[in-house]
Amino acid sequence: MKLTYRWQATLVIALGLLMAILDNTIVSVVLPEIARAFHTDFQTITWVGTGYFLATAAVIPIVGYLSDRIGTKTIFLVTLALFTIGSGLCVIAPNEKFLIAFRIFQGIGGGAMLPIAMAMIFRMFGPTERAAAISILMVPLLLGPAFGPTLGGYLATNFSWNAIFTINLPIGVVAFILALIFLRDSKAEHEANGQEQEGVSKGFDFLGLVLSMGAFTTLVYGINQAGTRGWGDTLVVSFLIAGSVLLIAFIVVELRVKDPVMDVRLFRSYTFTMANILQWTTTGVLFGSLFILPLFFESVQGLSALSTGEILITQGLAMAVGLAIGGRLYNRVGPRVLAVAGLAIAAISMIGFTRMDISTTGADLQIWLILRGLGLGLVAQPLQTLAVSVVSNRQMAKASSLISSTKVVFGAVVDPSSAYQTAGGTAGTLLSAGFLYLIALLNLIVLAGIVKVFARLRRGAYDEAELEAQLQARGLMYRFFGRFARSVKHTWQLYLVGLIFGVGFDTTTEVVLLAATAYAAIQGLPYYAVLALPFLFSGGLMLPDTLDGLFMNFAYGWAFAKPVRKVYYNLVITGLSIGAAFIIGTIEILGVLTTKMHLNGGFWSLVANFNINVAGFCIAGLFVAVWAAALAYWRLGRVEARWTSGVEK
Repeated sequence: MKLTYRWQATLVIALGLLMAILDNTIVSVVLPEIARAFHTDFQTITWVGTGYFLATAAVIPIVGYLSDRIGTKTIFLVTLALFTIGSGLCVIAPNEKFLIAFRIFQGIGGGAMLPIAMAMIFRMFGPTERAAAISILMVPLLLGPAFGPTLGGYLATNFSWNAIFTINLPIGVVAFILALIFLRDSKAEHEANGQEQEGVSKGFDFLGLVLSMGAFTTLVYGINQAGTRGWGDTLVVSFLIAGSVLLIAFIVVELRVKDPVMDVRLFRSYTFTMANILQWTTTGVLFGSLFILPLFFESVQGLSALSTGEILITQGLAMAVGLAIGGRLYNRVGPRVLAVAGLAIAAISMIGFTRMDISTTGADLQIWLILRGLGLGLVAQPLQTLAVSVVSNRQMAKASSLISSTKVVFGAVVDPSSAYQTAGGTAGTLLSAGFLYLIALLNLIVLAGIVKVFARLRRGAYDEAELEAQLQARGLMYRFFGRFARSVKHTWQLYLVGLIFGVGFDTTTEVVLLAATAYAAIQGLPYYAVLALPFLFSGGLMLPDTLDGLFMNFAYGWAFAKPVRKVYYNLVITGLSIGAAFIIGTIEILGVLTTKMHLNGGFWSLVANFNINVAGFCIAGLFVAVWAAALAYWRLGRVEARWTSGVEK
């Protein structure tokens, strides 16, 4: 049977991608031998992998944007050429410094390959055929970690460390020639698919280009170095903070540009966002374990890289089977069934790994390795296909870069040497602060939209639908659970929510109350004093709840009476949420800086001695002050009288 152009192109693209993925996993197992060959320390030689990783982090965010302007075939050929030439240079590297430099050069090509390959394949295939196509693309992605150590161990054992780069040369040349012959340029590809070629904006997002490269490279480097230097290292903290600031600046810039480097607006799509969150979770929880098992057999049991790779072969084969099954069944059963089944099988497989000890052999783990491989194969393809199912062909290249960039960051997090594995408290604080800053940023965007509605209202125009759209975009959780919230049509449906809240929150507080009561009884308090505790607790809980209910009932009744009041109320409440999130997030970051960098004196002493519980009173004070100021301005500025004219009630 003769293959059509699309399947020929998919195989050519997969060949080039297999080379890059295998190389990345092969190098990791032969670093000790490279260090011995160059008579250098292991910490220096790890830059052979770190340099490649940083080059990947820098190029992935921009490759989709550049391919839209230059052409996907041209970019793919350039990436193949860079990777192949870089491999040749690595073979003849005279010392470790040249090898690190050549690996960075090689990483530019290798990093750009994945997002451009995804974009090309998804543009060639329609929604009903993408599942089968992505299964082929996923083969090198999943089989690389399984077979890479085996191949690397074999080459290093029977030849030398140069062989791991030499093997790329014939594959790279063949892939380049095949791509040059078979792949079509953008114009021919659109004509063959019966699509109109879409134009590209004339403006160039230079600022977004620079910020994206700086943000992702800085973040990845900070996370990577935390594994060896620790969270308290000044360099690590500085890079993480700088990366976070650059990332926030990048998001702000991209939301204001008509043709951004990466279209972060794609996260407005519920399907795209949830598919990516599940991919990140899968990467962090499941795929991270792929790198831990080789460490166990090599470092703990002393097996060679070749022997370790032979143990993991069954897992790779099971992944291939899972991919094949997922590709065949995607259009029949949908992504949800496949993803749930894959996650369930992978979760069951973890039972076997919880029983590992120093005497565990590869044979003991074979059934569990097969189950894990099958589960990962089933879950990877549906999530990848689902993520791009809501993306247009015009946005495909940027979406691929966006997906791959976030995976690179999570790939650094699940690295066994990453400090995220050993510093959960600090990581949790930084993640909490980042989450709060994200909430503040999202609400700031919403606030800008409400201000526009307010400005038009002052001119006598009012759009109720636009205001509702802005309000529904407010809040991070609403973006995920908004569909569920909108399904509530009747008051009685809220009783279920109350029941869940009561079982969770109230049960917990009652357990604490019982413990406090028991402690009071042990201390010898009279029975009437002990019995008074539940009444005091109930009264203390009901008083603020009742006051809050009365206040919100009055506030909603006042705000929804007239359009100008509704807009003004939401301006104030959204501004308050931004301020509260920013204040708490900043307090958390300053606390980490003070502790980990051992800062003291003046301002830092105040931060070190600051009681986080006081922040609650500060937020309450801010709440009262802002509402008092807003009410004073409303009264004294005669807002309603001045801006209601011409607006229909």
